[in-house]
Amino acid sequence: MFPQRPDPAAELMHREYVLRQLAEGSVADGQNSEDQLRARALDTRFRERMNHIAALWKDLVEEYTTKNVFNVHTARELSKAFRDLERTECWPKPIREK
Repeated sequence: MFPQRPDPAAELMHREYVLRQLAEGSVADGQNSEDQLRARALDTRFRERMNHIAALWKDLVEEYTTKNVFNVHTARELSKAFRDLERTECWPKPIREK
């Protein structure tokens, strides 16, 4: 009927647990997981763009070998897709020495 009061000993143990987690740096783990999620998202976007480029390349080569025709439209689309990929943050940046 009435809400039970939390056990003082259990509450004290919970507080100690939380304080230990904070002291051990599990708060930093939250930041690491955010970084990991961001890295996974970038990796996924990179893979999707590379798969698109590979599909365009396959279409271009297939059309050239089967029909002996160089499809300029597909070639432009392939070139644009690659340039777009290079401009994204997914693309590895060169390390420049000073």
